[in-house]
Amino acid sequence: MSLHYAFVQLNFNNTVTAGWTIRKAYKLTEKASQDNPEYIPLLKSAGFLNIVIGSVPKKYEWLVSLVGLEGSIEQGLNQLDHLVQNDPTLAAEGTALLALINVYLNLNAELKHKLSFDSNLSSLINALISSKIGENDTAIRELSRLELLARAYPVISYLTGEAKLRAQEYDKARKYYFDFLKSNKGEANVKDTYFKIALTFHLNQKQDSANYYLAKGRNSGSEKTAADRHAAKVISSSKLPN
Repeated sequence: MSLHYAFVQLNFNNTVTAGWTIRKAYKLTEKASQDNPEYIPLLKSAGFLNIVIGSVPKKYEWLVSLVGLEGSIEQGLNQLDHLVQNDPTLAAEGTALLALINVYLNLNAELKHKLSFDSNLSSLINALISSKIGENDTAIRELSRLELLARAYPVISYLTGEAKLRAQEYDKARKYYFDFLKSNKGEANVKDTYFKIALTFHLNQKQDSANYYLAKGRNSGSEKTAADRHAAKVISSSKLPN
């Protein structure tokens, strides 16, 4: 619960609260592991925390040390792997975590092929991983399996729009971006979505429409995500890319 709460705080840029809550999660997990060393489900939190703390950039390591945290990516991967091998109830979740971590930390992209359980979660994770390693056709195929869930989970429409944009299917990309804006109730990725809609028009040499959605993006959403910050930077420049 502390880990989930910390990531919610990070999403709202409350970094100090998030940091101390991650520390709380770490200390709780550390004590629980000492009290119950044979309790395998604890490895999910312990492994994840090890990887998160172990991947902190070097310039912030002093801060991690100051608040009493220690982490190792290798140890975390071993803990998650042990979880997958020895706890059938958490094997699917552990495999999903391992697959995402390996790809996003550029450790071993081939691990994604172990993600074979049949579920909506599997399709989403395979789509994320396929997008990350440049297998766009696979990403589109996996996302198509989730289309009926897009109203409840607008991020599916956003990710599909991204995949269609990469495929140069600009009309279809716009359709999914508009679906995202219609269903989404938050601010994350809104600015980027307007920018991407403008980009689809720009790439089709429809500059009036592109300028209209650039203006919408300039006055909408936030800059909480990396995608939104990049969109804001491009929108504020004098011209779109060639």
